[in-house]
Amino acid sequence: MDDMDFLDAVLSADKFGWISKPKTKNKAVRATDLDDFIEINEFYRKHNKLPSDVGDMVELKLFYKFEKIKEDFKLVESLKEHDEFNLLEVSEPSVLKAPEQEEFQSIDDIINSDLLEFISPKSETSDILTIKNVTDPEAVIARNQAEAIGKTTQCRNFEVFEPLFKNVHSELSAKTKLLGAIADTELSVFEFAEGNFYLLKGMLLFVDYMSEIFRGTDREDRRLVIIYENGTQSTMLLRSLTKRIREDSSARRILTTDGKPFNAKRIKSESEHDPRLQVLKQTKATGYIYIAKTLKPDLRDKYKHLYKVGLTKRDVGTRFKEAAKDPAFLMYEAEQVKVIPLNGLNLNSVESAVHALFGRVRLNVEVTGNDGKLHKAKEWFNLPLEAINDAVTLIQDNTIHLYRYDSEQQKLVRRI
Repeated sequence: MDDMDFLDAVLSADKFGWISKPKTKNKAVRATDLDDFIEINEFYRKHNKLPSDVGDMVELKLFYKFEKIKEDFKLVESLKEHDEFNLLEVSEPSVLKAPEQEEFQSIDDIINSDLLEFISPKSETSDILTIKNVTDPEAVIARNQAEAIGKTTQCRNFEVFEPLFKNVHSELSAKTKLLGAIADTELSVFEFAEGNFYLLKGMLLFVDYMSEIFRGTDREDRRLVIIYENGTQSTMLLRSLTKRIREDSSARRILTTDGKPFNAKRIKSESEHDPRLQVLKQTKATGYIYIAKTLKPDLRDKYKHLYKVGLTKRDVGTRFKEAAKDPAFLMYEAEQVKVIPLNGLNLNSVESAVHALFGRVRLNVEVTGNDGKLHKAKEWFNLPLEAINDAVTLIQDNTIHLYRYDSEQQKLVRRI
């Protein structure tokens, strides 16, 4: 790369306009943004103060709306003509002042510039290759993968949850339900429960589903299905939710009048689309789903239709060679029945769908690993091979959420 190529790359990356003058765009005010700001004006007119994060539900919502407006400086400019009380005058960003625009003719100009010193102050060990305040590309990839797994989508059956949210709002107004602070001791995999309500960033959320506890990257975790009062749902991890709660000083849990967590755990109907059956797509080929039979004599004799439904990114043959040392294979050799490539499907979501679909016929078995500890083998199911083949086909067609497994008929049936 010559000097001009390098300069072109730098100018292309100049999203803040520190080197090249940014193009200005007039941003039209959306009706919803204007309505929100008019509400904030009305609140100020009535109470002679800005909404804060220590008020009731109405004030909390206005507080977060105002915070969101202040983050968008172009929106602030476009709303100033509607600012009756000069509320936006205190909304200027409190950031470090960037250096004046500079003109660069060579790489040496950039290395010795005020701009580079602003981005990465010089030290005894610093150089152009140790620029600070730039996110590690690997961290970006990891974050994007986590966001792809913990996906937020429209809640297909929100009519089931909407009355629950309306009830909580009415009972908070009537003081028959209370907003309670959340202690750090309550933010563990054991304290959360299906059916609990939380207030986060001014919005109510309902924990509708919690997976079994599993070992995450560095600690125990759970996969959740969270329903928000705006009609969306998320499949984020519990650790992600607790992190957001810690970051929000105004986060609250919904309590009964005796100070206990309000719980509205519901019974799911057979006709409901199980949110755990949502299979997520992925751009790259992701791995394999394989079906295995154990060669362990006692289990093979006892269960005629005992199959392992596993998923892996590794070579399947290697997995089977390691079976006798792997608790997931019951510490015994296994017979490979079938291997199916999964192209463009997220393995975690496929695993979730398989476990949700066949959970009632999963074999509860523990084995002792080479480490001397007991391990639960969670991928063994007592059901006909035909049912597994049908499930794989429906997963690949992304229609698995329309079916359930009928253990009496021993086959997949369409949800009514």
